[in-house]
Amino acid sequence: MKNLSLKYLLDWSACEKATVLSILTIPMFAFFMLWTWGSWHFTEFGQTYFSAEGVRLNLIVVCAGMVGWFLLAGVGLWLRAKRRSPPYFATIMVVYYGLSLVPVVYVIGIATPLTGGILLGAPLVGFIMFGFRDVMWSVVLNLIGAGTLTALTSLGYIPYAPLFRPDVGLQYLSEPYWMLSLLAFVTPLILTAFGITYSLLTRWHAREAEALKMSLTDYLTGASNRRAVLDVIQTELTSVRKDSRPFVVAILDLDHFKQVNDTYGHEVGDRVLVGVVQCLEGALRDSDSIGRYGGEEFVLVLPGTDGATAIQVIERVRTAMSELRFDVGDGREVGVSASYGLYVVEGEPGSPEPSMEDLLMWADEALYEAKAAGRDCFRIWQPGSGNTAGQDVQTQKTPHSGGVSCWP
Repeated sequence: MKNLSLKYLLDWSACEKATVLSILTIPMFAFFMLWTWGSWHFTEFGQTYFSAEGVRLNLIVVCAGMVGWFLLAGVGLWLRAKRRSPPYFATIMVVYYGLSLVPVVYVIGIATPLTGGILLGAPLVGFIMFGFRDVMWSVVLNLIGAGTLTALTSLGYIPYAPLFRPDVGLQYLSEPYWMLSLLAFVTPLILTAFGITYSLLTRWHAREAEALKMSLTDYLTGASNRRAVLDVIQTELTSVRKDSRPFVVAILDLDHFKQVNDTYGHEVGDRVLVGVVQCLEGALRDSDSIGRYGGEEFVLVLPGTDGATAIQVIERVRTAMSELRFDVGDGREVGVSASYGLYVVEGEPGSPEPSMEDLLMWADEALYEAKAAGRDCFRIWQPGSGNTAGQDVQTQKTPHSGGVSCWP
């Protein structure tokens, strides 16, 4: 069953939204009924300006409206308990909202801020929560009802604001008690509309941020995906041209990873990929970026890093990865290693400014050289020497350079 906190309003069904709004409307009607009764019996304003017939009419209108809201709330709670959400229930609630409030507004006077709050605030919330079709029925009926009552009042067929004595005219409009009362009537409508709108917009923004994060994140490992890490590289290239700050791009490929999937299954392979990313996050600096480039290939972006520093960082990564062990059952564990190809963007005046495609190609060439050298090692491709990726590189190896190792 869904959480009925306003934070999750977008996740509710139309029936649940209608039920909650029904429950929220009941106190508003109860307040208006108590205000009428209390003002008539205990205030000088009510005794001066109210008519007995108007008070009775108002109490009848409000009580009838409350009965309807109690019935709607009860039906809505019953439907929720039965896990049913008929589409017509929301339509009935939205239409009834106007049908119950327009008579109340007529009794106290159509030309009041309360009318504006109903005719403007209610559709605003309704369009956000229920959609166009259902709310338009309510808007049209509200306008027809308000327009009809206004026309009949103007033609003299019915009195204006029957709650008040006809002999006092509109004198009550200037009374502070009436002004404060109108404020008290409108405030719940405004606060309800504001609260619901704020909750919906907050949830929309959260969903937008979540969707953006998902579009830039690898679903399995939680690392950046290919698109996101390429954006990081492009940003660093822009910084190099502007600030002459060096950075390093490293492509790492897990050695013989296919053996892990073939021998132990893809579930173990997935656990290895997740563990490798966690290992990389622990070994790299906060400023470094990790992206899954595809399959068992990852791209590391090391901002503000020259070749000497890159060697230290990659050695730290290799050491951490050599300590990884994954339980594969029967008391056995599997370990992994990786091969690394690095490209250093020098960031010095006069140094070549490669395109992103070039530096990825050169880092990939260095990666193949590392694999050819026995794997579990790294090589750095540095342009300017006239050498190919197989020359003028730094190489390190660990004793277990076979890639996948199994410990009994």
